[in-house]
Amino acid sequence: MPRIRKALTDVHELARACQIKVTATHQPYVGDFARDMAEHLPGQWTVKVENYSLPLWQEDLAACVWDTSPQPGAEFYGPLLHTVNKRRVPWAAVLSSDTGVELAVVQAPDDARYQVGALAPRDMYLDEGVVPPRSITVQPSAVTAARRVASVLLAEYRRAVLQSHLNHLADDLAWAQEAFEPGTVQSPPQPDLAAAFTRFTTHAPGLIAAVRQASPGTVGAQEVAFVERMDAVFGTRPPGSGPDTPAAVPAVDPLALWLMEGSELIGLARTAHPALTPAPAAAVRSSAAVASALPAALPPRAGAVPGRR
Repeated sequence: MPRIRKALTDVHELARACQIKVTATHQPYVGDFARDMAEHLPGQWTVKVENYSLPLWQEDLAACVWDTSPQPGAEFYGPLLHTVNKRRVPWAAVLSSDTGVELAVVQAPDDARYQVGALAPRDMYLDEGVVPPRSITVQPSAVTAARRVASVLLAEYRRAVLQSHLNHLADDLAWAQEAFEPGTVQSPPQPDLAAAFTRFTTHAPGLIAAVRQASPGTVGAQEVAFVERMDAVFGTRPPGSGPDTPAAVPAVDPLALWLMEGSELIGLARTAHPALTPAPAAAVRSSAAVASALPAALPPRAGAVPGRR
């Protein structure tokens, strides 16, 4: 008790010297709550608390929140985006996963709950046709909050990321097929074409996994065989390692296979997950999207995510 009394006295004296007001609360500190919640989320997470003593710093956070924005004439703010845009937020906890996912946690302004939302993926162009994962309000129980974050927010995050990749890859392929007639591809390929092909090879394993995760009966036997063949060329496992993969896979030109059959893999991923069908052009847009200039030869993209302080 004497140590606690002395600590409280020191805080009181420091607050008076700095001309600030200290208010006691029973609500756990947002950083402590975030760390407790992270222990119950899948994967490995690190937590840091960001201070927004200046409104400009809070604006940096608002620009990176990947949340549902309002359409004209309607209020479709997710709770986190509403709070960081409309209320003063002194600090937020940022959770970073070993898979690259980032979440922000703030104290709800009017009760003892917390608001959790996703930050826009770094170095990923955001698609105007993709509805961002809506932020959620959770109870102050770390276990209960983690379950809801995992089942709702992270599931929506994965859906939005995959849909963005599918839209971008479809744009890349449509552009490549129009810009390069058979016999016009150089060796090595033209830089813009090589960049588009690299994006496909980067995300192809995720598309293959998405098709395999489809509900039973969604994908037929022919489609399964096609996915196995694409996996042998673009997947992460070597040919012959799977039970249904032929031991010998004929040599193919991966770039030619992409140009001829890449659209089928993209279509299968959409079929496997109907929610990934492209939304109308007027769909909700993330507040983090900004205009981006790319070479004229490439398909247009929405903006990349701005950095935070």
